[in-house]
Amino acid sequence: MILAGTGAARAGLFNQTFDMVLTPPTPTANRITLDIDIGIDSDSDTADYSGHITVATSFDMVNLAPDFDELTFVGGTVAATDMDFNFALGLLQLTATGVAGTPTTALPPGSVTTTAFNAADHQIQFNQGMLTATGLVSQATDLAVEPATAGGSGAGVFAVTGSSVAGTTATYDVVLIMPIDSQDTSTIDTLTVTTAFTGSLRATGSFSVEIPEPATGVALIGGALALLRRPAGRKT
Repeated sequence: MILAGTGAARAGLFNQTFDMVLTPPTPTANRITLDIDIGIDSDSDTADYSGHITVATSFDMVNLAPDFDELTFVGGTVAATDMDFNFALGLLQLTATGVAGTPTTALPPGSVTTTAFNAADHQIQFNQGMLTATGLVSQATDLAVEPATAGGSGAGVFAVTGSSVAGTTATYDVVLIMPIDSQDTSTIDTLTVTTAFTGSLRATGSFSVEIPEPATGVALIGGALALLRRPAGRKT
């Protein structure tokens, strides 16, 4: 996809919208822990995350390298594997099944400085799946009706990791790393439930940009040198 932007809606000279795919889960990326505290007890489980994030970016070109200034999550789907929680010696169980959400930016556009961005500007709104409590409490919560949110925290990374040039087209590989650390409070029956997400999302993608032909730059430099080499007083 090649999108050389000229609109005033974004700060940079170039605009790109492209998909970034979550990399396979590891102990430090795309494996997020959910802690649940129901007041009388607490438990935690860890889910593997997969899917993709659609990002919109704005940047200038500096020495043929993108210098990003904006990053906005404009779509995609991030899904978690199922989780199970047990409380009060097994008297209360909670399962999370089919959980998935949409990456969003709370107040777009988000900003980027060099390769760093404020992860708190972005979040995953979980709007698919079921939370089912059984035992002491019997209740089913549809996330499509009552969404939950996992927000970013701290400094994220949005950076070029590699590039290639074919003719006048430059292609850039990009990595996105977003720390997750957020809490939310809800009610299940008479219980006040506090949930806390901790972990990190990591995704990779690529985009292409048209660049001036090298010959164009060489011709301009050659013309300037020719003017400097002309004998004094010679006119054309």
